[in-house]
Amino acid sequence: MRCSSVHNFVAVVKTLTLVQLSWETNPYSINMPYTMYRANAQGEEFELVGNGIGTAFIDELPPAQKREGLVYRVRVDGKEAVAQIGAQADAWLLAVAGEYMWQLNHIGASTMASIYCLKHGEGNCPECFSDELGKRIKANCSTCDGSGKTTSFTGPIPLRYSVLGSDRMQANMGDIESEVETISAWTGNIPMINIGDIVITNDLVKYKVQSIPKRSIMHSVMDGHEFLAKQWITLRKLNDDEYPMLSYVGNNVEP
Repeated sequence: MRCSSVHNFVAVVKTLTLVQLSWETNPYSINMPYTMYRANAQGEEFELVGNGIGTAFIDELPPAQKREGLVYRVRVDGKEAVAQIGAQADAWLLAVAGEYMWQLNHIGASTMASIYCLKHGEGNCPECFSDELGKRIKANCSTCDGSGKTTSFTGPIPLRYSVLGSDRMQANMGDIESEVETISAWTGNIPMINIGDIVITNDLVKYKVQSIPKRSIMHSVMDGHEFLAKQWITLRKLNDDEYPMLSYVGNNVEP
């Protein structure tokens, strides 16, 4: 599948040293290789900062790197898009978010995972659905979740979370009773998590975000703008064969 364009490329400062980047491709594919570049300002030379597969990247800035004026360029299948750092939260808010990331890395047990953030909108799967026949033509598909429809995701994005508790309960799925396993956890502000997002741990266990996360929202002293600092999430364990097109990806940084 060839990429015809890269668009909606966005760079968001999340802590004093971490920048979250995301983009979209046409046609949509979560498995397209990309290369990421950074320049100190408009018109300056770009340097390679990373590469991978997907539609998101976390850039970990060097300690002496200034954030103001940073410009990023992503290249996908010969197509490019450019994004510049916009308005940032107050330095003290970015420091608070960074402290939560530090706690996840250094205090207590935590789990490393990849998260795929759900984007709304569906279409027929180009791999397993025939528009001419009006039905699926493949039993197994690596592009969609087996439904014949493509649901788009942004990711994979590195996610580290700390488990607070777990629960098991019996639930009826039509005429079948099955056990549902959920865990509650907290994490930082990368990325903003929503119901329906898919989490895959480094042990290859799959979860879906079960409910709308609780969020710690702080406010800028300069302009009162909201800033996400911390999140509490509930994850429902999935079967291994669900969402076969998504997988754990070794992360470029561990936030």
